Order: sequence, then structure tokens, then C-alpha cells
Amino acid sequence: MKTWDYVINSNHKTANIILSKVPVWSHVLDIAVETFCSYIPSWMPIVPFPVRLSKEDAEKYNDSKRWAWSHKWYGNFSSVFCGFVHNPVLRFCHRRTKEKIIPIGYEEAKNLFYYEDQKFWDEEEKFKLSRFDEEE
Repeated sequence: MKTWDYVINSNHKTANIILSKVPVWSHVLDIAVETFCSYIPSWMPIVPFPVRLSKEDAEKYNDSKRWAWSHKWYGNFSSVFCGFVHNPVLRFCHRRTKEKIIPIGYEEAKNLFYYEDQKFWDEEEKFKLSRFDEEE
């Protein structure tokens, strides 16, 4: 599956066209797991059991205590699924994406894409002007 998109940076007046090639199976797997993840209820608890934390995590997040309860550390089943299933699958799928980035000029991008996406470009101009007013 091939797609393309464009990105702009109005602060630095740069723009790029990004060509992406993703295997269809990878895209389908990504969408399937993400869809499944969205149907897992956030109220579904996990079974409490003790979890040993790394020294860094214990010091940073748990008052230097090396042990925590699973339901307090990980949250609910939806969070556990997202962290241990969805995110690894997402990384696996995105590693199979091949991208080619083609730099183009900002004004050239505006000339090419303004007609198709006028609302985006107009909002970008308003945002840029409002930020300029705040700096004064």
C-alpha cells in the first residue's frame, strides 16, 4: 500500500513530501489490534499481584520502594493490553514502513496544496499571526 502526504513548518518555512510504502498485511494488523484495543473497557480491573520494579522506576515513581501492586502500577486491563500488546505490535508494523522524504520549498508546497486544503493553510496563517502578536 502506497500513500503520500506533505508536512510543513511555517516557522522555518520548510516543507516536505513524504512517500510511504506499507505492506498491506502490516497495515491490516495495525488497524485490527488498534480496533480491538479501543473496545477493551477501561473499567476492567487486573488481578492484584506484587510487581518488582527496576531501581530507576522505584526511585522515580514509587518513593524508592522496589515492590508495587499490579493494579496500582499498571492501572486497568486496557492499559496493560495497550502497553504489552498494542504498542509492540504498532512498533513491529511501523518498522515495515518505508518512507522517502522529498524536500520542497514552502511557497511551492503552498502553491501545490492550497486549493485542496485551504482551511489548513488559512488556519496556519492565523496561528502564525496570533503567535506573532503574543510575542510583541
